[in-house]
Amino acid sequence: MKRPALIVALWLLTGMAVASTFELSDPANEIYQEKQAPEEPEPSLEPSGDILCTIDTGTGECSCIDREQAKKLTMTRDECVDRVRRSLNLREP
Repeated sequence: MKRPALIVALWLLTGMAVASTFELSDPANEIYQEKQAPEEPEPSLEPSGDILCTIDTGTGECSCIDREQAKKLTMTRDECVDRVRRSLNLREP
C-alpha cells in the first residue's frame, strides 16, 4: 500500500511542477507583437487658444503645444512659423 501511495504522490508533485512552468503563450512574442503593431494616430486636438509655438534655432524645427491640454499639436511647419511670426509682431511696440 505504501508503494502505490508513494507513486501517486510523486506523480502529483511532478504534475504540479510541470503545470506551474507551462505557458500557453510566449510573453516575449507578445511584447514583440505590441511593438510591431502600427501606432494609432492621436485624435486631432482642437486648440484651446493658448498655444505656444517655438523654433529650434539649431535644427530649424518648429513645434507647437496647447498649454491647457498639455499636448503637442500637429500642424505643418508653415503654420507653426506663421504663428511664431504673429506672436513676435504682437509683442513689438
